[in-house]
Amino acid sequence: MKRLFLLILIFLILPLRVDVFGAAEAGRFLAVKRDVYLLREGLKKDAEVSMPFRTKDEVETGRRSRAKLLFVDDSVYNLGE
Repeated sequence: MKRLFLLILIFLILPLRVDVFGAAEAGRFLAVKRDVYLLREGLKKDAEVSMPFRTKDEVETGRRSRAKLLFVDDSVYNLGE
């Protein structure tokens, strides 16, 4: 009975851990030029240098705008129109 309870508890907690990891920081903005926005959970914020972003966030650039993103694995991505 104790073993069954432990298994059920593990299967209930496991999906919650995935959501926690999904909300982890994925990186930071290294550079922002003109209109760059961070979209998180339906909210749109102006992106700023050193601002962190998460794995489920979206980055939007306006016309003639650019962003440079640094990921936690030290890879760099240049984003722009």
